[in-house]
Amino acid sequence: MPVEIEPLNHRLAADLSSFGANAITLALPAHASGPQLPKVRSDEARPLGEILPFQLLSVLLAQRKGIEPGAFRQIAKVTTTL
Repeated sequence: MPVEIEPLNHRLAADLSSFGANAITLALPAHASGPQLPKVRSDEARPLGEILPFQLLSVLLAQRKGIEPGAFRQIAKVTTTL
């Protein structure tokens, strides 16, 4: 049974907004009133279809601001090397 992703995305956007971030969500065509993602045939591929546009957008926005995409600025790295 597929996991319902839309409530998780809206909760993440709300959490980000509560920290002062500008957050938007994209809806599937059945619910859409704004920007839309294409329908994906398999539930396994859906997360890739959802995240890729935002990954590409984050790189573009970082470059425009002159910062390194993916650099830890607000928190410390949470993994360690043994």
